[in-house]
Parts: sequence; structure tokens; C-alpha cells
Amino acid sequence: MEYFDLENLEKKAEKLIKEIDEIKLTKEFTNSPNRNLDELGVVYCLTGNDAALYSKLKQCYIKQQSSEQLEFKTVLAGYAAGKYSEALFLAKDLLVANQSIEIFQVIIKICVNHLLIPEWAVHYAKIGLESHPEHPWLCFSMGIAYSLLGDQEVYYKDKVTLWEKSRESLQLCKSNRRNYLYHLALIEAKLGNLDEALRNAAEGYRLCNDPYYSALLSLIMTAQEDFTGSLQVIKRGLQGCPSNILLRSAKVYTYLNLSKITQDKAPVKKSIISLLKSSLEFLDNASTIPADERIAGLTSIKEENSNPEHDSLQDVIKLAANNSHNPNFQQALRLAFEAAFAIQDEELIEFSLNSLQDKKAEQAIYEFHKTGDINGLDNFIENLKACELLAKGRYDSGDKARAMSAANQAISLDNNSAEAWIILGKIHKDYNQLSEAMNCFVAALKCANVRFSILPVYI
Repeated sequence: MEYFDLENLEKKAEKLIKEIDEIKLTKEFTNSPNRNLDELGVVYCLTGNDAALYSKLKQCYIKQQSSEQLEFKTVLAGYAAGKYSEALFLAKDLLVANQSIEIFQVIIKICVNHLLIPEWAVHYAKIGLESHPEHPWLCFSMGIAYSLLGDQEVYYKDKVTLWEKSRESLQLCKSNRRNYLYHLALIEAKLGNLDEALRNAAEGYRLCNDPYYSALLSLIMTAQEDFTGSLQVIKRGLQGCPSNILLRSAKVYTYLNLSKITQDKAPVKKSIISLLKSSLEFLDNASTIPADERIAGLTSIKEENSNPEHDSLQDVIKLAANNSHNPNFQQALRLAFEAAFAIQDEELIEFSLNSLQDKKAEQAIYEFHKTGDINGLDNFIENLKACELLAKGRYDSGDKARAMSAANQAISLDNNSAEAWIILGKIHKDYNQLSEAMNCFVAALKCANVRFSILPVYI
């Protein structure tokens, strides 16, 4: 019961450290169950002092590097303390002597969730499957790694190849993990199989009803133009998590697509402002949330004193005054700029542009918006919106050959670029190639006008 006396925990830690320092570290000491090290781990876990625990275990490990048990404890402490590169180095070293599933789990989670090196995750998952054939977790993690690897590719054709490998791995593992259906539905959505994606997402939503499933289900419904269903899912999710960034992003896409029918831009602007404010509010709460739940800043947060439905741009400006570097805010700004540009809201366009830190492509897009000059867009052919505008600008100026080239480039980046398909259709129609034109217009109608890439890929 002494561990519930929080006032004495620091004194307890000091006493344990002194005892550990006085003991001569031998292989027998470090490999046997040791009360001092185990108790120190409990104390530091209760006080949340992961960094101190990692520091002490690292000191012990440096003195006696032949201890597998101590090295594994050090790996876990480094992971908990956020020392991901160091933990990965130690885990890879430990893997030479110990190929247990737990070591593979640490390595792959670090590669996917924290260091974003999915090619390493795929590599170690394959090695793991040699030692643990058909292991469900390794098959699952390989599927996630391939999904992330596909997201990182530039061209759509390469993305599809890796996404198909991801789907194959996920279908093989038949996992009962909470997020299995989420990732299976997400990969089907990325591949354009919206009906199958909807089935899996709806089943996962029924079982879990967390913000990940809610946002995914909402985006799929929006892609299928079920705006009423999408808004109902978002509304239900926001009742428990009013500042959740994922749900706020999904709401922007829903209203943005709905506005193309209703011509009502006010809900779009309102949803953009709420998204930006939520992304800034996350910064003040992140320290209380476990690392694995902070991936991409998309964890559910409930702000007791916040009412996102009555946010204003001035609220965002005040919050952003000292926090504009926040990566969650920077991520939200890109979606805000895209949506504001679509509804031609000058106030939001300029605020988003001015707040972005890396904004070369957005600056060129803004110059086109203000002056109609397409010359600056040529430098950003790996940016989808820049390619779409370049195709439109060249077509409007009568340069159909180069407009077709820009449109094809946009489609190579994302096969769901309705704007590019429409430009291609117009060009074929102008050349009296009616069959090709019809195919392009049909392709434009089939495009899912949402970006499923905003949804996190994690283990």
C-alpha cells in the first residue's frame, strides 16, 4: 500500500537509486528478478517520470551490456520517455539474441507510429514472420506499414501497388484488434472500393463508435454524397469530443461538398474556423495524453469550457499568437487553405497562408488566385492543386496540349482529381473525340471528393 502514499514516492525513488548504485552490477544481478529495479520502475511510472527511469536504466545497462532482461527494460523505458531513436537502436541490438514477438512489436511501433519509416517496419515484419509464421500481429502490422508506405509515394499508380499489398496483409491476419476494421475500411476507401469500405467502417463504428471510425464513416458517406448521414455521424461524435481534430476535418469536407449543391458557403467557413481552433486547443492538452494516442494530434479531446459552435476567426488569431508552430495547427491550416480557396473566402485564405510555415506551393496558388499568373505553378508539379490550376489556366488560355499534360500529371498524383478529369473531357470534346470525352466526364463523376489521407495510420 506504500505506493498509494504519493507524498513519499520521491523519497522512495531516492532510496532505491542509492541502493542500486551501491550494488555491484553483475550478470547474475541484472538477469535475475531484481526488487530494486522493479520497484523503481513502479515508482517512476506512478510519478510519470519516464525520462528519469530511462536515464537510470540506461546507466545500469552501460555498466553491464550482456543483460537481455535489463536491455529490454531499458528499451521500454526509452519508448515511454519518447526517446524513440535510442529505443529503436537498443531494440535492434537486442533482436540479434532475442527474436521474441515483444521485441518486434516495439521496433515496428516505433517505425510506424513515431519515426515514420514504414519501409523499416515492413522489413522487420518480414523478419518476424520468419520466426513467427502467420503471426496475426505481424501480418496486421505489415499491412499498416504498407498502407503508410503507399501514402508516402508521390504517384497514384505507386500508391495503389502498395495499398493492394496492405489489403492483402490485412485480409490474411483476420485480427480481432479494435482498429482492424478501421484500417481495412480505410485501405478499401483509398483503393476506391467505397461500398466495401462502408460495410467495414459501419461494422467497426457499431462495435467501437470512437472518433476514428466516426471520421472514416463520415468521409465515406460524403464521398457517396450521403451528406445527411455524414453530418449525423459527426454530430454524434462531437457530442463527446467537441474539439476532436479528425471529426472537425471530416465536417469541413462534408460541408465543402454539400456547398457545391446548396451554394451555401457559411457552414464551410464556420467548420474551418472550428477546425483551426480545435487544432490549437490540442497543444494545451497533449501532455496528459499517452504517446500512442497522440499520433498526428488526432486524439479525442473534450474541452469543458469551449463551445466550438460559436468560434470566430478572432478566437483563432488569439490562440495562434504564440502557438502557430504547433504541427497540428499547421496540418489543419493546409486543409483550411484548400477549403477557403474552394469557397473563395479571402479572409480565411490570407490568414491560412500567412500562418503556414512551409507555404511555397500555397503562395504560388495564391498568386494565381490574385493575378491569374500560372507561371509560378510550374515549379510545383508534385502538388495536386497546383497541377489542377495549371491545367485550367492553360486550357483557358487556349494551350490545350500543355493543359492536357498538366491534367494528366494531376491524375497521376491522384486519380480522384475531378477537376483534372473535367479538363481532359473538355479537351477531348473540343477535338470532337466524344467517346474519350464521355469517359473522362464519367471518371469525374466517380471521384471521391475527399482526402482519406487525413486519417491516421497507426498500430
